[in-house]
Amino acid sequence: MRRPVSIFTVLFLTATACGGGDSAADSTLPTFPPVVVNDWLIGVADGEGEAVTAAVYQESLTLVIAVENSLDAPQIATMLEDGLDPAFAASYWQSFRNEFAQFSGGSLDTLEVGRYEILAVEDVAFAAVDVSGQEDQVEVMTRSDDSVGWQVDMLATVGPAFAAQLRRLAEELPAGAAGDRVRLALRESALPALRAAAARDPGNRVLTADIERLQVILDQAAATSTTISEG
Repeated sequence: MRRPVSIFTVLFLTATACGGGDSAADSTLPTFPPVVVNDWLIGVADGEGEAVTAAVYQESLTLVIAVENSLDAPQIATMLEDGLDPAFAASYWQSFRNEFAQFSGGSLDTLEVGRYEILAVEDVAFAAVDVSGQEDQVEVMTRSDDSVGWQVDMLATVGPAFAAQLRRLAEELPAGAAGDRVRLALRESALPALRAAAARDPGNRVLTADIERLQVILDQAAATSTTISEG
C-alpha cells in the first residue's frame, strides 16, 4: 500500500476562516463533537489504531483509503461490507501520525480543541470543530449517526483534497454488485461529506464543480441501471 497523503498538511493548507459559536443544540446525543475530536486526536497520537478507527465514520474513511491506494471496485466493496482490517488500520494511523509530526514538528495531542458549529446537509447533521495548533487553526468535521452519536468524518474534513479523485472513481466504476455498492457509498456518504466541506468553504469553485459532476455521474448510473432492469 502507498503511504497516505499528509492529511494535516491538507488541513492546514486548506483551512478557512469560518468560525463557529458555542452550541449545545445536540449535547444530549450519546457523544459530543469536541470530546469526540479530542479523544480521536489523543488516540491517534497514542497509537490506539483500533479504537481510533471505531471513532471515525467508516464509509468516509474507507473511501479516503480507497482513493489514496487506487483500490478497485471489488476491493472497496469488500472493505465497505467487512470493515477495515485492524492491522491495516493501525498502519494507516501510524502513517497519519508520522506525516503530521513531520509537517508540524509537533504531536497530535498538543492541539487544542475549541468551539463547534452544527450544520445540516441533506438531512445529515455535521459539526465543524475548531482545532488550534501553535500558529494555525483548522476544522475537524464530525458527523452524527443515530446509533453511535458523533464520529469524525475524514472525508468531510479533507474533502477538497479528494473530490476530484472520488469523481474519477465514480467515472470508472464497473456495472455489477461491487460497483453498485461503491456508488451507494458515494451517494450516501461522500456527497453529504463533500457538501459539508463546501459549506465551510463556499468560495471553492473547483470543489463545487467536482461535487456537481459526481452527482451527475451517480444519477446517470442510477438511470442506466433502472433502464436495464426494466428492459
